[in-house]
Amino acid sequence: MTFNVRVISPDKIVLDIDAEELILPTSTGQLGILTDHAPLLTALDIGVMRVKTETGWNSIVLLEGFAEVEANKVTVLCNGAEEASSINLKTAQDALEKIILLVEEATTKKEKIDRFWSSNSCCPMQHEIDLCSRTAWAVESHGSWRHCWCDHGSRCIR
Repeated sequence: MTFNVRVISPDKIVLDIDAEELILPTSTGQLGILTDHAPLLTALDIGVMRVKTETGWNSIVLLEGFAEVEANKVTVLCNGAEEASSINLKTAQDALEKIILLVEEATTKKEKIDRFWSSNSCCPMQHEIDLCSRTAWAVESHGSWRHCWCDHGSRCIR
């Protein structure tokens, strides 16, 4: 038996498939979902969601959000999502190494944070942790977190 899994990010429907099993990265640990699971609503952490279909396991990277389970339907609303198979590992590794070098050269915590954000690191999943040079056209502040939407329509968390 299967159930429907739908993953929705601000800019697109990332996934809409029937699954046999689902593992969610919740804020309290991993949560397994099978057919006829009890209804629930849970907060999601940044992490990997694993989905088992008839063809095998698939991984999707999630940037926080919420999941609702009800009547053999799982709806995931998240800040960003990317199928692991579509992430270019070489590009992601190169960008990560560049950011690590910038941060390692800093001597204070404040300098490390400033260097990280001044690298214009943006939209880590839609662009394989690429250093995005595009400008943000809208910014929303929540305490120490800033959410921005870039000119290519993706949402970033800074």
